Amino acid sequence: MTTIGLVMIVRNESRSLEKCLSLAEKLVDGIYITDTGSTDNTIKIAQEYNAHISEFEWCNDFSAARNFALEQSPCDWNLILDADEYLVSGKRADIQRFVDSGRHVGAIERHDSYREANGEISQSCVFTTRLVPKGTFYEGKVHEQIISDLPIAPLNLVFDHDGYLQGGKGKRNLEILLEELDSNPNDSYLLYQVSRTLWLMKEFARADGYFERFYQLVPDSGTGYRSSGVISYIYNLLELKNMRRVFSL
Repeated sequence: MTTIGLVMIVRNESRSLEKCLSLAEKLVDGIYITDTGSTDNTIKIAQEYNAHISEFEWCNDFSAARNFALEQSPCDWNLILDADEYLVSGKRADIQRFVDSGRHVGAIERHDSYREANGEISQSCVFTTRLVPKGTFYEGKVHEQIISDLPIAPLNLVFDHDGYLQGGKGKRNLEILLEELDSNPNDSYLLYQVSRTLWLMKEFARADGYFERFYQLVPDSGTGYRSSGVISYIYNLLELKNMRRVFSL
């Protein structure tokens, strides 16, 4: 029978890790957690779920950490989650049917919660690739992407994500993204991530220029992030009250 591992990188995740693992453990055969320097009780929580724990020295490179974590799992397929993602629906049988049906990588449906400028909490829906066969790895220092020639197919797993409601991560991610963008100024994916990060940080005026460059450069098809970027761009323009630009998109 095909084995499924849960692979995670964590650091000071005591707020959310127990909830994440309590819901996700039923999906997998083993849990493989790589810690990047926790000083709270993250490791203790992981041990309570019989996780295989490894350590990785943080180097401002999410792909390096994720690739190290993936190497720790001996399983045939790996489900990759963050500690602030919580299973809403889906079963182990859904994963098994997916891997038995053909050679694809699987994209989970994720509902991202974020706070509007007026303080209200809204949600957006994205599909993100998280189920991969052994031997698959990442590239990109932040908002890393799977490297695979396999086609992407939706997986019948739905997760809630509340990480954008927590402070601090946006600024940390933005610094790494801008560093990468300096080396690849016409990379539409990096522009998408920079502009969306600034939008979530409510720096709407600063985000505007990055959104415009993203919109000019992103291909009309063949990407999984174009629609999300365009929708975020529209919301950003609404915050700036630039209705003329909204109607011209």
